[in-house]
Amino acid sequence: MIVMAIRDIFFATELTQEAVEKGKKLVFVATDRELEDAIKKKPALVVADLKDFQIESLQKAKKAGSTVIGLSSKADKKAEKVCDAVINKKEIKDKLPEILEQTS
Repeated sequence: MIVMAIRDIFFATELTQEAVEKGKKLVFVATDRELEDAIKKKPALVVADLKDFQIESLQKAKKAGSTVIGLSSKADKKAEKVCDAVINKKEIKDKLPEILEQTS
């Protein structure tokens, strides 16, 4: 399972198409509480927009064993310590096929 913590509906739709084509199960969350509930199901991957979600929620995902990718348009030292990768939206669109292949 992949958790998408992204509030931008248009961007989320773009990511959904790629994941559906690869047969991946996606769960979208809009709040930190929803994210923390989804983490209890131990997703393989969490992709979170760093401007909308708290670092503490992402730390919980890491502790649960999830790979965490943070989306940010600028460098974020705090997030870089928690996330496996911090990339921008263009990069995630370019790298998503590869990321999905590596995600069980």
